[in-house]
This record gives sequence, structure tokens and C-alpha cells, in this order.
Amino acid sequence: MLRAVLLAMAVVASLMSSSFSGLDGVSSEDSPVQNSLVDQYDKLPVLVVTTDKSIYLPGEPVNVTATFPYGYSAMFPSTITMYYMILDCDGKVVYKQIVYGLMVITFWSVGPGYSRSFIWNQSDNTGKLVGSPKWLQAAVIVPAYSYPLNATSEFEINPMATSFDIALAQGWSLLSMPLVNDSWSAGGIGLGIGSIVVGWNANTQAYSETFVVGVSPEFVDFRLMAGRSYFVWSPQAQSMVLHGCSPDFFSQFSMNLNVPSGGGWICVGFSSLGPGFYASDIPGLVKGSKVIIVCIWDSMLGVYDMYIPRMTPPNHDFLVGPGVGCWLLLGGPATLSYSP
Repeated sequence: MLRAVLLAMAVVASLMSSSFSGLDGVSSEDSPVQNSLVDQYDKLPVLVVTTDKSIYLPGEPVNVTATFPYGYSAMFPSTITMYYMILDCDGKVVYKQIVYGLMVITFWSVGPGYSRSFIWNQSDNTGKLVGSPKWLQAAVIVPAYSYPLNATSEFEINPMATSFDIALAQGWSLLSMPLVNDSWSAGGIGLGIGSIVVGWNANTQAYSETFVVGVSPEFVDFRLMAGRSYFVWSPQAQSMVLHGCSPDFFSQFSMNLNVPSGGGWICVGFSSLGPGFYASDIPGLVKGSKVIIVCIWDSMLGVYDMYIPRMTPPNHDFLVGPGVGCWLLLGGPATLSYSP
């Protein structure tokens, strides 16, 4: 009976493997890791790996999640059904850990959306903290019979942690995040109770996110993204200190400016601790569409400073420095690229 069951399982595995012919996986645990394995018929990812952030400070835990978006089943040649590794930029294994094993060789099946999360504490297998290379990869391996699965997610350890002070006047300010930190949220940047943070949706051309510190429930809190700017209303003058990674570690920033095809406004900011850009510099950083207007909000005077390319005289040019939010009116979708 057992022999018949094993034979049937082998036949099923063989049939399943034939539907994945021509796709590359890993043939052993030490093989180089490739991109996500993709079903050649429907082009949907079988395995997806993500990290909770793209940039980490030294020693900060890295949360790795492996997900099967559309379900998966296979027979395994050993008791190991899943493990993960951390690779450096040259593909060398920095850390390796078996995270899911069974007592016997078996046929394993998971439903759509099945996921597992693993925490890497930035140590190697000897317990020594890994240095701070610019880029690393989290790789999850499923050494299934005939067609092993693997997928990776790239992230960075940034050794240059720093801080930036922002002084807020009473009333409205338009701010951006000059540092890089994937953990910022409207309710988590140190604003006083009663402060309001408002986000602009460039796709819908409307204010779409609002959070009142100390009043709004946590589920309406929202992430503050690098490269974007936000309106902040302060009930009184206050200061806050932002902690994150220095953007000087990067050679180039690039972001999509997703406004409607007919044009529209977008709130941007520059992740830079340098002197900043003049309004007249910004049209040269935007590719794919025309910059019609550049403006910033003067919170002390309660007015906008506006620059119109080829119309505003040079003596009315102004600086968009670190932490300053900036409105751009574009003729259509574009890309903004700059060096910090």
C-alpha cells in the first residue's frame, strides 16, 4: 500500500514538473539564487519574497516574508521544505537558516496567499554582526522535487544614521522628509497633540489622507514617503527631530510623478541634506513632461512663492532646501531624478 502511494506521488510530481519545463530554479542549496520562478502558462509568480522596509540601520531586525499568491504543491526529496538566506551583492551567502522542516518526505500543499515571515537580526551564522555593505538580498528557497522555487528581495543597510531638526511655526507648513526612513508615519514623527498631517493624492488631484495626532485612531495613520511632501498644521510653534539614514549614501534618487495624463499638481520633496535646489533648477530634473509651475509655501507669511519657467525673473528665484515641501504643476506624468 505504502509503495503504491509513493509511486502515485512520484507520478503526480512528474506531471507537475513537466508543466514547469524550461524554467530555471535552484538545483541545490548552494546554487546561485535567480529571480522569482514564474509559471510559463499564466505568467503569475509562484513565490514572492518581500522585506518590511527597503533601508535598515545597522543591527535593525529585517523582516522577510515569503508568499505563495496562487497556491503551490510539490513533493520534497528531503525533510526540508523551506529555508532562507541573506546574500551580499556578490551573491555570497551571509546567513542561512532552515525555517520549515518536516519529519518525513512528503507531498506538501499550501493554499493561495499562504505566507511565512522570518526575522534576520543582521548576524551571520556564527552570531557576528554583519558589516554594512550597500545592498543585500533576502532569498527564500523551496527545494521541491523536480522544480525548486526561489525568490529574492533586495534591501540596504545604511550605516549613516543621522537626524534633522525641523522648526514649525503656528499654523500650516509644507514639509518633506530630507532623510530616508521607511518607518515614518503621520503619527510617528514626534508632532504634538492636536497637530494635523494631510497628504495629497496626485492621481486623483485631491487631499486624500488626514491624521490628527492624539485624536485619530491608529488605523487611519499613514506612511510618509521619501520624495513626497505633506501639509502639517501645528496648534503652536514646535520643533521635531527626524531620525533616519543620510541620503548622501545614495548616488541617485529617481521617482515617478504620477499625475493624470492631462496634467496636474504633485507635492514633492528632496531627500537631501545639501543646500538644496533653486526653483529654476527643478525643471531640468524632470523628464517626460513640462514643468509649468514650481511653488513653495511660506509658513511665516502664509503665502506661496511661485516660479514659472521662462517667465519669472532671476531675482525672484528661491531655494527649495532640506525639509521644504514643493508643489509642481506638470503637463503630464513624468520622472524626477537627482543626486542628493
